[in-house]
Amino acid sequence: MGEIDRSWIFVVAGLAFFLALTIRNRKKFVQPKTIFYARRIEGFQVIAFLHPQMSAACLADHGMQFGQGFRRKEGPPLPHDSLCRCRTAAFSVTSTEAFHGALRQPRAPDLTLDELTSREAQSLFECLRGVQGSPPETPELYLAKQDLNRFSPEHRTRVEFFLRERYEFLKAPQPPAQPTQA
Repeated sequence: MGEIDRSWIFVVAGLAFFLALTIRNRKKFVQPKTIFYARRIEGFQVIAFLHPQMSAACLADHGMQFGQGFRRKEGPPLPHDSLCRCRTAAFSVTSTEAFHGALRQPRAPDLTLDELTSREAQSLFECLRGVQGSPPETPELYLAKQDLNRFSPEHRTRVEFFLRERYEFLKAPQPPAQPTQA
């Protein structure tokens, strides 16, 4: 019987040795973690400067993105006219940020009212863009079309004054637009 017990010991020891080698070899062939490198998207964006005498072209081109990674490779010729103060700004986002909506949110426009927040500046831009064609007959009707309640109370009077200036500019006879050559 002593002979049979020894053979069982050798069989169990052989299995343990085989399992130890198998586990050790599995650790060697585990794939290393792959590092994900997000592709960077670089381009330019047109940023309008909001002032009461700005042209419709400035309003239309604000937020336009262009560059190598975009369908539009070249931006609009700047300045749009003699009163244009639009500029281009470079930006760079990763493909992951673009997937999550970073390219859908244009930068806030620059404006003469320095104390407005970027959200209020965007709201003022939407007010100006919302009036297409000829303005209403009176400044009160023009202001009634705008929702001035979206501006903070301390800025509301300045925004109202800005919009009244814009109304006067829109009602004045406009010379034919001729782009300036830079």
